[in-house]
Amino acid sequence: MTLLSSHGPALTVALAVFVIGTLWRLVGVLRLPRRPDLSPAREGAPSALAAAWHANLRAMCAIRVRAPPRTSSLNATRSTSASR
Repeated sequence: MTLLSSHGPALTVALAVFVIGTLWRLVGVLRLPRRPDLSPAREGAPSALAAAWHANLRAMCAIRVRAPPRTSSLNATRSTSASR
């Protein structure tokens, strides 16, 4: 028993709509005109592919750490609210 035959024709129709919609969107994106790169590359800069690869890896592996609050501003607000 396969997945498509065990869930009836509605699943088959839904999957067909999904695949057709995905292909339609992909074709639409691929048909967009490519803009030329107007900025000259620096001397010794990595290739566009290497730079894109590095940016993707850096974004996926980024550890976002919040900076601790500044104690001087906290003490100033506490002293003004305590004096009221």
